[in-house]
Parts: sequence; C-alpha cells; structure tokens
Amino acid sequence: MKIGLPFIFTILWWLISIFLTIDTGCFIYPSMSQTLIGYLCVMILCAMGWAYGFFTNAKIPMNMNSVLLFCWLVYLCFHSVMVADAEVYKLLYFVAGLLLILTLSQMLHNGALTFSKLENGFLLMLILQLGCLLLQSMGLMSSYNSYFSLTGFSDNPNSTAVMIAVCIPLIYERLKTSNHTYLLLILLVVSFLYLVVLKCRTAYIGLAVICIIRIALSAKAKKLYSQLSRKVLYASCASLLLVLLLLFGALYKMKQNSSDGRILVWKISTEMMMEKPEGWGIGLFEKHYNLCQGEYFAAGNASGQEKYLASTVYMAYNDWLEHGVEAGWIGAIFITSFYVFLAVKAYRTRKLMAFSIICAFMVMSLVNFVYASIQSWFILLCYAADVISGSSRSFRGGKITSRSVHLVALFFSLFLLGKYGELTYAQVCLKHDEDMSAKGLKVEVEDVEKLSPHIGTSEGYEKFVSSLYMRDGRYEQAIEHLRNAADYTSEPELFFALFNCYDKMGMTAKGVEYIKTVRNMLPQNMMSRNILLRWYDSQGMKVEALAVAHEMAETPLKVNSSVAESYQRGARRYIEKESKIKESQ
Repeated sequence: MKIGLPFIFTILWWLISIFLTIDTGCFIYPSMSQTLIGYLCVMILCAMGWAYGFFTNAKIPMNMNSVLLFCWLVYLCFHSVMVADAEVYKLLYFVAGLLLILTLSQMLHNGALTFSKLENGFLLMLILQLGCLLLQSMGLMSSYNSYFSLTGFSDNPNSTAVMIAVCIPLIYERLKTSNHTYLLLILLVVSFLYLVVLKCRTAYIGLAVICIIRIALSAKAKKLYSQLSRKVLYASCASLLLVLLLLFGALYKMKQNSSDGRILVWKISTEMMMEKPEGWGIGLFEKHYNLCQGEYFAAGNASGQEKYLASTVYMAYNDWLEHGVEAGWIGAIFITSFYVFLAVKAYRTRKLMAFSIICAFMVMSLVNFVYASIQSWFILLCYAADVISGSSRSFRGGKITSRSVHLVALFFSLFLLGKYGELTYAQVCLKHDEDMSAKGLKVEVEDVEKLSPHIGTSEGYEKFVSSLYMRDGRYEQAIEHLRNAADYTSEPELFFALFNCYDKMGMTAKGVEYIKTVRNMLPQNMMSRNILLRWYDSQGMKVEALAVAHEMAETPLKVNSSVAESYQRGARRYIEKESKIKESQ
C-alpha cells in the first residue's frame, strides 16, 4: 500500500471521528475528553492542511460564507480580549471549529480530501454511539447521566439523538449506491429504534425538516407540482401546514413542563441581551444566566408557574440567543448570517443533502443546543465546509500573497495546537490527582496548584483544589479557589461550599449571603431555605424565619424527593410551634 498524504489525512480523519465520540476516561468530564483530544487531532489536521496548501500553492475558495467565517473568528478573538473575559475552553472550541471549516473547504476544494471520506467518519461516529447505547441497554455499560438509563457517550441523550437524526439521511443515500445493503439496513433500523427510545423532540423535528425538504425538492415532487392545479396545490400546502401544527402541538404536550421552562429561559436571556448588548463573555452564559434568574425572582415579578418550572440552567436551549448573550448583538448577527448564507449557498449550488441538513440544524438550534452537542456540531461544520468548497472563485492574489495566507493560517493552527496540548496535559494530570484522592491516597495541594498556569479557566480544577484545602482545614484558601470557580460557573453546590467554609470560620453571616443567592435562583430549592430558616431563628429574627417557613410550606414541589419533603415538614412544624407560642402569650 502506498502511504501518501491522502492516506495520512484519511487515517487522521478516522482518529478525529473516534476521539470526538468516545470517552477515554482520562478527564473529569466525558465532554472534555471529546473536545480536548478530539480537537487536538483536529488542530493537527488543520496544521497539515495549511502546510499542504503552502507547499502546493493550493487555491483557497472565496465567497460570502468564507469571508463571514473569517470575520466571525476575528470578532470572537477581539471580543475575548477587548470586550469581556472569556471561558478559554468554550472560546477555543468555537474558534477551532470555525478554523476547521476554512481548512476543510480548502482541502476539499483542492482534492486533498473527499466528502465521502468525511461521511465515512460520520458513520463511524454513529456506529460507536449505537454500540454504546446497545451496551447500556444490556446493562454492560453505565450511563453517563444518573437521570437517564441511555445516553450514548454523551452526558445528555439529546446530543446523541440529534446526531442519529442527521446521520439517518446519509445511511438512506448510501443504500442507493452501496453494495453493503444489508449492513446499512441494519444500521438504519437500529438508528430509528434508538431515535424513538431516546424521546428527543428536537431530533424528531430535525429529521422531519430534512424529510420535508428532500421530498419537496425531489424530481417526482416537481413533476407532481406541474400536474396539480393552483387550487389543489394551495389546499395541499394548507393541509401540510395544519398537520405540522398538530405535530408541533403534540411534541409540546409530550414534555410540556420542559417546553414552558424553556420559554422562561428565553425570556430572561432576551432581557440579558437588552441589558448588555456588547455581551457577557464567551462561554459564560451559565455563570451569568442563573444569577440574572435570581435577580428576576428576587424582584417579585415572576409568576407561580415560572417559579415552579425554574431550575439550574446551563444553556439557553437556543444557540442564537445563547451566542447573543455571550458575544452580544454582533455575535447574534454572525450566527444568524452563518446559517442563512450557508443555506442559501447550498440551495443555489444544488447541494440538496447539505441544504436539508443545514436547515434542520437551523431549526433545531432555535429550540435546543446544537453547538454544545459535540458530534452534531462537528457534522454541521463539515457540511458547511463542503458548501464553501464548491465555490468557483478562489482567493485572488499573487503567489507570495497566497502562500502568506496559508502561512498565517498554519501558524494560527500551530498556536491552537499548542494551547490544546497544554490544556489536555493539565486536565489529564488533574484527573489523575482526583482519582488518587478518591482512593484515599494523600494528594498534596501544593503539587496540584502547579497546574494553575496551564489549566486555564477550569472550575473543576478550582473546586478540586478548594476541596483539598477544606480537607486540611485551610478554609481561607479554599474560599479563594471557590471564588475563582465562581468566575466561570454559578452552580448551587459552589455557593453551598462557600457557606460551609465561612460557617467553619465562624463567619456564618457572610456565608448566608451565598445561601440567599441560591434561594433567589431556585424557588424550588428547599435546602437553601432550610438553612435560612434555622439561621434567622438562631438570630431571633422570627419574622424573617416565619416568612421563609411559609414560603417552604406553600411551594409545590416539582420533584418529590424525600429530602425536600422532610424540609417542608420541618417548616410546617416550625409554623405550628411559633403559632402555639404566640397563642400562649
């Protein structure tokens, strides 16, 4: 076998597909394994792709989409430096993704890769996910989320379902031309089976969009349109619209609380965009959103239904809104233009498969997260590259200018490669230290802190270091690291840990302020209210204590947990006790 660049690119592509899907177990979160090792391989491909372009003086496809992507990439870097601090991992993930589109478009344009090889990578990712789901179904592999029995390699089953949905049309197309008919049929049946089992409404919507577009733009449909009268055509369109509305209504009723909860998230997210049009910082949506949700409830304007549905939010369930919150109105314009211009270009160049999938992602990104779904976002990036690669125009400039562009892209790829390498090594070391600590072995906090210059904006690192300080009774240092973690996240557990540290130091009053933050953020959280009730009572603040007790007793629980119910019973007993004391006086 002749080993040349195409062969090396193909092997590297398979490695990317594998590492973007599986959990290596080398990191504290499964998603970190996929983004760090997966995108480390992506950056190697990008560096090799631009080096190949430099030495062969390869053409760079140019159109509105490639210019938009370049401007978007520059804006994200500018925003993180000049406008608002960014969470490094999310920023790198986004920037590396945009660079991958530009790299693949150049490689596809010049024949260094073919899109069928990219599609083989998608099928490999699908097979790995289905294999994981099968093992989880048989009880031979644990789920990555305690709330769901089936998740695939993702910690959210929706991510896996969306990936399955966008791969099903690819399997269908391969059935038309491949000799492996039976294998593809088995793959198709299993994909449909798990798509149904995972019960992801977003995936159903995405697959429906793809099917409707493919059918509507097919040759048979066009022939049928020409044979129908205008009245019949209008009636058919109206009937289809009615059916779609009924289906969307059924999907809404399928998980109504979830749907209504997202409306609250979108409402507060919109207010955040209005409050800070320049953006809150790339990757910092979760940190700021929950605090803003707390302010919204503290203002007293929320309805009872909103209080009932509120929970800790990690994403906006709408990529357009989330990017608008993080990167400002300009960021929202960029992501909107990305989808719209890409869809228009795909339609004009008759890339109907890409057009249907891009439209599906466009719709899905309005009702759920797409770019946080690692494999699905990766597939979208590849289809974007395919659309751009079909441009008939290329970068115009002399030989020196063209090679200079390749050289700049190469150095930028190497810079990102080095950054990913540094973060990957630091996170592997962190996982090792956490495993050692979990086994009861002594881990010196000073040794772990040596990772600080290399690990970036990792709240996992800050929380682990703080736990080591708490183990040693050094609460002041623990508080410092917990506050560092609070720069990137607003998880309730973080505020409870801060309260515990201040309480141990005899500064309970200061720690109670963090409990108040949790109380405002989460109207359903009984633990924070129980702490406040006991605190107010111990300080002789009976009015405040009774107010909290009534709030606890009157709150309808969304999830009936034994702990929350015991807190409610305690609040009712407190109210009865105080009532008896008042009557006796």
